[in-house]
Amino acid sequence: MNGARFFEWLQSADFYRALHGEAVAMVPATGGRWLDVGCGPGLVTRLAAARGFEALGVDPSAAMVEAADTRRDELAGKRLLSTATGAHPAARFEQASLDDLVASGATAHVVSAASLVLVLPKPRAGLEALWRLVEPNGHLLVIETMPALTFTSAVRHAQHFGDLGLVLWGLARSGRSVAPLLDAFRPPDLASSAHQPLCAGLVGAWSFTRRPSQELHP
Repeated sequence: MNGARFFEWLQSADFYRALHGEAVAMVPATGGRWLDVGCGPGLVTRLAAARGFEALGVDPSAAMVEAADTRRDELAGKRLLSTATGAHPAARFEQASLDDLVASGATAHVVSAASLVLVLPKPRAGLEALWRLVEPNGHLLVIETMPALTFTSAVRHAQHFGDLGLVLWGLARSGRSVAPLLDAFRPPDLASSAHQPLCAGLVGAWSFTRRPSQELHP
């Protein structure tokens, strides 16, 4: 199973959809642009679109973008078949890397990164790059595993969550986490931050709000 197929399968798991839904709900539903960086098969992007945001998911992998487009169209088709008035989802997907976004000067009211920071070559620099994409008064949402997610803890919780995907995720991460980096992230223009444990504390969501523009240069 290739990477795109694996993550597409994982995103179909109930526990995985639920925890990402909780994370997305941390962001106030104010509308505007939502940029999902490293979107994979597009779960967070679709959840953002469902909350009324103009959601764009980007990923450096063409296979991931193709999987995201396919899943979006499949879900749109099901809605059209079940409700004569179904509408096409607002989510869009494009191939681009984090470096591409920074170089282009892209910004959004909400920037999200799920399971991305840990796999970046330089996590701290990557986190700072994500922050540069956030508009004043906007939000950065980061979803990452906690140190508690190991193969053993995943097996222990798998019966409750009822999914093999949790066990495989625990095996892949083996307690590796950037939680300390996220807990300590305090950029100069930070207005507020919040952390929410998810999936019995095996995963976490961090939300950072940037100060309004009039407060950036007192």
